[in-house]
Amino acid sequence: MMGTVRHILHVFAVLTASAAVSCVKTEPSSPAEDSGENIAFYVRTPDTRAMIEDAASLADRGLSIHVTDMRDAGTFSNTAVAYSGNGAWRSKRSWTAGKSYEFFAYVSSPGSATGASVSSVSDNGRTVTVSQPSSYSDSPDGYSDYLLSYRVTASGSRPAPVELKLERVTTGVELYMSTPNPKDEARVILKEASFINIVRSATFSIADHAASSSVSGSSQIMNTWRVVRSTQRVTYLKNTGAEGLELEYFDPAGGDFGYDYSKYGIMRFLTVRQPLTETVTTGVTDIVLHLEYAVEENGQTVDYEVDMPLKNYRPTMWSIGHKVRYYVTIDSSIDLVGTVVKWNEVDFIEGTLLPD
Repeated sequence: MMGTVRHILHVFAVLTASAAVSCVKTEPSSPAEDSGENIAFYVRTPDTRAMIEDAASLADRGLSIHVTDMRDAGTFSNTAVAYSGNGAWRSKRSWTAGKSYEFFAYVSSPGSATGASVSSVSDNGRTVTVSQPSSYSDSPDGYSDYLLSYRVTASGSRPAPVELKLERVTTGVELYMSTPNPKDEARVILKEASFINIVRSATFSIADHAASSSVSGSSQIMNTWRVVRSTQRVTYLKNTGAEGLELEYFDPAGGDFGYDYSKYGIMRFLTVRQPLTETVTTGVTDIVLHLEYAVEENGQTVDYEVDMPLKNYRPTMWSIGHKVRYYVTIDSSIDLVGTVVKWNEVDFIEGTLLPD
């Protein structure tokens, strides 16, 4: 007889820090060497393992930045500055000798899927409503993203390209699945996976806008946001088709947890900050990972459904600027085990889900 199926759920909270302009650790040197009279900006990631993962860099995508000078609205006030190539965003404004500046900027990337948007941008980008798709999209560019830089000072007496450190307001979620059983022992066929009761929209407004000079360390989220979430909840469902999806074999003793999305990845999406359990007027609402699958073993096929309330695992909050990776392993043992591993204890590259 077939044993009860075991589900091993590993949860990883991953800090995504700032956005990079390159998918390599070498930073662009040309902007810093530029001595032009026009005020120019560049985006740089601190010395971390952070990279743009599975998406083009900001520079490759050519997104504009929207710049504000807090000391003189006549210089920049929510002013769009287009990417000018060579790692720089070069404006049409000139430096004024002896003048002091205090810049910040934001990058807006509305998603292309139904329901996704970035709207109601006000206070020069320090208030914004981010909405994610109303249903799951396999395409990374279906999701909305929004990044705000820290404040940085500059002097017109020492004109040089201005470094902007961007911090995102969104949260990344990924689901990986595998089986430790070789195919000649048992086959696990995933029929459906879904995240239930997700809040897909929220309004963010800055409560404390950090300065670049106050950023201590490279893995901190420094801006403080007030967040007002929508009450609408949706289910993100991945249907694997009539034949289902056979899970790939992975030996957990290997130690790297199988983080190869092309082989073990099931779902990934961007969302907004939210707790995984919340008391609302109608009662308690939990975000649940629901799985439907079949196990073929010893000539028998048994169908299973399982609900995993994510509040039972860490982290209990999908936080701003973090990625959470869920790993589920299915075999034919006896129980459900949750394991938490800090992101810096695992040898993988920290990433983001900036849409293409």
